[in-house]
Amino acid sequence: MLALPLDWPGLDPPGPDLARMLRSDEAIALASRLEAKKKNANASNTEYFQISEDLEVGVREMISNILSGKCRNLTLKYKNNYVPCRLLAGQRWTEERIGPIETDVMVVNKLSYNDDIDAKGTMLGETSLVFYDYLVDKGADPSDWYVTNFVKTQHPEWDVKSTTVLAGMIAEFKPILQQEILLVQPKIILCLGTEALTAVLGKKITMAAATNVVFHVPFIFPVFAGEGIAAKREREVVVIGIPHPHSVLRKGEHGSLDDLDANIDFFLGHLNSVLGKQEIIHYKEEGLDHRVITSLSELEDLAAEIEETCEDNLIAIDSEWNGKHPQNQNA
Repeated sequence: MLALPLDWPGLDPPGPDLARMLRSDEAIALASRLEAKKKNANASNTEYFQISEDLEVGVREMISNILSGKCRNLTLKYKNNYVPCRLLAGQRWTEERIGPIETDVMVVNKLSYNDDIDAKGTMLGETSLVFYDYLVDKGADPSDWYVTNFVKTQHPEWDVKSTTVLAGMIAEFKPILQQEILLVQPKIILCLGTEALTAVLGKKITMAAATNVVFHVPFIFPVFAGEGIAAKREREVVVIGIPHPHSVLRKGEHGSLDDLDANIDFFLGHLNSVLGKQEIIHYKEEGLDHRVITSLSELEDLAAEIEETCEDNLIAIDSEWNGKHPQNQNA
C-alpha cells in the first residue's frame, strides 16, 4: 500500500535523510531545504516543501518501503557524519507479517534496540519478550497488538549502547510514525517512554505530567475503497504513556515493579473500556443495558436497533464534550 499523500492533514514534511536517499537532483535540493527548515521552527511548511509530483511519489514509495520492511537500512546524518543504520518495520507482536495492518491496539516503543535487531523483529528481543510475558501474566492478550518503534533504526551509536534520541532523529522519524498511525487506525496507543509519547502527541511532555493521564488525540483517518481513498474520517484515539519498562524488567533499575504494575493496570483498565470489554459503572444497577458510543456511525446503528427491538419506555443518552463545547471552553 502506498503511503498517504504528503499533504494529508496532520502530517509533517519528510525528513532530509529520507529525501537524500532518493538521490535525484530535486531530492537532494529538497533535503537541503528541509535541513534549513530545522533551523527555522517558525517557518511554514510551504516555504520549504515544494516538490514535483514525481518526487512526491518517490517519497511516498520510500515511506511505504520503510513501513513494509522492504527497506532494511537508512543512512542518518548524526553529529555531521552519515551513518548507515539497520531498520526494523512494525508488525503484529507474534506474527511474521510486517507492515501496517488495521489493529485496535498499537504500542509505540522508543527505538530499535540491539537485541531486537539481533532477533530481526520489532520488540522481539529478549527484554521486549519479557515485557510480553509480563503483560500476559497481567491478564492481557497482546498477541495481535501492533508494535512499532518511533525511531525505526538502531541508534547510530549502537556499538556503545547509546539510546539518546536527538532532534534530527525526531525530524526524520516523526512523519513516518504519523503515516503509520493513520494506516494502522488504532483505537488506543500505549507509548513506552517520553520520546514515544511526545512523538504521538506532537508536543513535549514529561512522563511525570503524563502518568495516569488519558489523552484523547484527534486524527483524520483515510477510508479506503479498493486501492484508493474514498473519504476522510476524524476520530479520537486514546493515548496513554508509561515510563519505559525495559530497565525495570531487566535489572530493576529506574523505578520499581510496583510502579510498573500500577501503570500497566491503569492502561489495561482503559484498554478494556475502549474495546468494550468492561463497563465503567460506578454503582450497581440491575436490568440496565449500558453502551459506550464513540462515533456517529455507532450511534446511528444503536438508533436503528432501538427502533427495531426496544420495548422499554425510557432511554437515556449522556454525551461528553471532551473540552470542545462551542460556548463553554473546556467543558
